[in-house]
Amino acid sequence: MASPLEWKGLLKWSLQHHDGTAPSEVSEMSQENKKWLEEVMASLVLDESKRILEIISSLVELAEDVETDVGERDEERLEDLFDELEDIVCQIDYANFFVKLKGLDALTKLSSSPWDLMRERALSIVGAVTQNNPEAQGAAVAHPGFLSGIAERIEVDSQARVRAAALAALSSVATNFKPGVDRFYALGGPAILIRLLEDDEADPTCFVRRKAAFAAKKLFSLEGLTEEQRRALAPLVPRLVRCLRTQDADLREKALAALVEYTAMDTPDLAALQEQEEALTTIRAQRVQQMDAENAEDADDADDAFNDLERSLWGSLLAALERIRGGQGQDPTATARAPTTTDSRNEEVFMIGPPPPENVPQ
Repeated sequence: MASPLEWKGLLKWSLQHHDGTAPSEVSEMSQENKKWLEEVMASLVLDESKRILEIISSLVELAEDVETDVGERDEERLEDLFDELEDIVCQIDYANFFVKLKGLDALTKLSSSPWDLMRERALSIVGAVTQNNPEAQGAAVAHPGFLSGIAERIEVDSQARVRAAALAALSSVATNFKPGVDRFYALGGPAILIRLLEDDEADPTCFVRRKAAFAAKKLFSLEGLTEEQRRALAPLVPRLVRCLRTQDADLREKALAALVEYTAMDTPDLAALQEQEEALTTIRAQRVQQMDAENAEDADDADDAFNDLERSLWGSLLAALERIRGGQGQDPTATARAPTTTDSRNEEVFMIGPPPPENVPQ
């Protein structure tokens, strides 16, 4: 910190070296200049709450004008409006403004539009508004018929992307919000996930099942579930194991991650896990063989990345199962090895406990 003497010297120097400029004459701003400055400032500052109302109005008008005959320009305008709205409501204060401006009423109407893209984007806004936002989550729970309408959309909509957006919206309302969790269960949330995970025919691209597996993982991670709520999750286990048989690498990864999360719950259903031990043994052996074959064929980098992640998740799952059993008894999947593999890396990845002495680097 400078001493008083240094400040005094600085003042003396400044007085000696001033440029002799005369003091400015300050006068009150004229009304004309005030008006001009206010207009300039207004043009530079966007009133977000006003803009939210404008976007909602434009989307409702667009939904009414365009019922089934949708043109390219209509889709572009819709995307632009929703993109702007999503950018605004991603900020929690504006998300709450959106709710206070009766935005949920508008989303209820837009999410039932015959226009597929309108339904999908409207439901995605629900997720953006309620994500980690207790005030908006509470408003969604309290809004009559709002969440039940979303749950129905998951079940009946013909478009996979719309069903997935509805599931994400419902999951967002429930995440880390006890009233939302209770409402999710009251709407049959776990049963909805079960049906989605089983619905191969209506989901040939696995798009919805990926979202369902991810939602199951989030559900398993929630704290404060009642014993009854935890028991309702056990039927998801065999459905997730079934997803491990798919050829879709992303779905396999999400199903494995969900199962690992299930084993990390306070009181997972041991019977549900034990009933799947034989299936896990078979699936893992098949996957090891397939991954070894892909490695031998010099698969591309994307395949290698998925395979490495899958190996890691299998290792985590088997270690968790062993931990749950308290380390007693033989690992039910320990003998599951690819019949023809000679790649020692696979043995290390799926090994439970420390490696044998011959595998320890010297």
